Amino acid sequence: MTRSYFWMLLALAWAIADCLGNRGRFAAADDNGVPVGELVVERPTLTSLGFRWYLADDLSRNASVAVAYRCRGESAWKTGLPFLQVGGEWVGRGSAAIEWHTPQVLAGSILDLEPGTEYEIELKFRHPDGGRNTKSLILNTRLDPRPFAGGRTRHIYPPGSSARKNEPAYDSLAAAYAEAVAGDVLLVHAGVYTIPGDQKKDRRNYVLDRKAPADRPIVIRAAGDGEAVLDGTGALRLIDCQGSAHLHLEGLTLRGADHLVYAGRERGSTGLVVRRCRLEGSYGVFALHPECRDFYIADNVFLGPHQRDWHEAKRDSDSQAVWLSGQGHVVCYNRVRGFWDGLAIYGRRPPDDRSLQNCAIDFYNNDLSEFVDDAIELDYGVHNLRCFRNRIANTFMGISAQPVYGGPAYIWRNVMYNTTRSPLKPNQYPAGLLFFHNTCLAHGSAGRWAAIWQNSQILNNLFLGTDGGPGVIWTGTLTPDTSRLDYNGWHFFRSGEPSPIWWQFVDAEGKRSDRVFPDLPQFVSATGHEQHGVVVDYEAFVKAQPPSGTDVPLPELDLRLKPGGRAVDAGTILPNLNDGYTGQGPDLGAYEVGQPVPRYGPRS
Repeated sequence: MTRSYFWMLLALAWAIADCLGNRGRFAAADDNGVPVGELVVERPTLTSLGFRWYLADDLSRNASVAVAYRCRGESAWKTGLPFLQVGGEWVGRGSAAIEWHTPQVLAGSILDLEPGTEYEIELKFRHPDGGRNTKSLILNTRLDPRPFAGGRTRHIYPPGSSARKNEPAYDSLAAAYAEAVAGDVLLVHAGVYTIPGDQKKDRRNYVLDRKAPADRPIVIRAAGDGEAVLDGTGALRLIDCQGSAHLHLEGLTLRGADHLVYAGRERGSTGLVVRRCRLEGSYGVFALHPECRDFYIADNVFLGPHQRDWHEAKRDSDSQAVWLSGQGHVVCYNRVRGFWDGLAIYGRRPPDDRSLQNCAIDFYNNDLSEFVDDAIELDYGVHNLRCFRNRIANTFMGISAQPVYGGPAYIWRNVMYNTTRSPLKPNQYPAGLLFFHNTCLAHGSAGRWAAIWQNSQILNNLFLGTDGGPGVIWTGTLTPDTSRLDYNGWHFFRSGEPSPIWWQFVDAEGKRSDRVFPDLPQFVSATGHEQHGVVVDYEAFVKAQPPSGTDVPLPELDLRLKPGGRAVDAGTILPNLNDGYTGQGPDLGAYEVGQPVPRYGPRS
């Protein structure tokens, strides 16, 4: 990349920083232009690096941070999405248990990086009053967790097995684990493993709480000679691994307990890996302690109790496939079906200790269907949440942000079909949602989003509802000066007639009221939103039909765009998120014309 072209891209980044609401209260700068505040580098994940630049609250909302990055050793720089300014939003207002004012901070992530790779990064802080500072960093993304090459192998066989045994051999997981040391691989051979009720300790089958170093994990893996089943036979917890460090569970079938992998409530776990397992039960991976760190939950199948009654289950039938707190977690390439909620963050109002806030969490390339409530919950997350390239079907709500405490919460290139309430749930006054390039096909209205959102951007999406639904847009924002709704494609018709738009406004005293517009032009004229919005229908896709709203097998779908339609080339440029678009501009929705459809669910 030539120097002139690089600076041209940075200029574009500055322009996008303005449209992303980077007009907030910032710290004063010292004589060297250094902002008063701490630069926090988040825990890295496999594909993302996140940052928070804290600032004092004594200046107007008009500073920004531009981002450049490259693999170390390469000459060409790439431009990242500018940081989002957060500061002063009152999240969860009116609810004493969760309300919180966001801190003054510039926060953001570099996305879609390569695992285990070293990157050079430049963060350029600028303030129009003269504050300038550049931070140059060298950081690594995390590597896909691997076993220790020099570890000893221990073999576990069902009691009474007549198979020819490899040594050292054990007749129970507990016995093998008791003698395991860091770096060992425990191979669980084919069979069903149970523990009699009188031998369970506090209704727990296995307590695995040993701490191993990251480069020498303890691995418990199916041996590959048939299905290896750990059956809890009614246990409260099948595997209790609270307090463990770098425990790997691979290729196992886990069933028969209320909680299959109980990884943190009284104590936090670090470096837990659950990979290529089959988990059948009400709670799959349960980790609610805020000190949980760096989980890798990948390529699993989660099967819950509501695969057939998701649209009519009673409200007291709680279940979660993955429910976790902490930082640095990656949940990817899983197939999840039939729970109350699918993948969820746990918490309440953020603690003052920043190390205990829910940050730097990635949910991506998961295949999710049949949920009584929400497929993915970013609820109670704070900064640098990433939810991308997931496929969601047959659920009440698609992705919940109830609430997000400042963000950014990057929600991009997800596909949602047959949401029976709405694809997005911005409840409890969340702040910092970046909702980009999603394809949302809903039964009813695709734009009936709960409550009011703040300091958020909703760009380059497709929203299609069905005839007979409520108003096509039914939502609003508390912060029109720092929020943006534009460059989206909408299905604006109900029974062949234009569908009305309900837009929520808030006055200086915080009183909320609605205004109704009969069509898109009047809405644009009154609000300034959707000046580049387009009207689309189901003919925009290669193959699609309106969702039914009922529990039936999904129709045959191909939600790629037909070339030449209104949604093609109709988006705005978002560095690091739609680089490499194929036409005159980025396409709307999750799929760019001419590019392959992502893989969803377990990899072989």
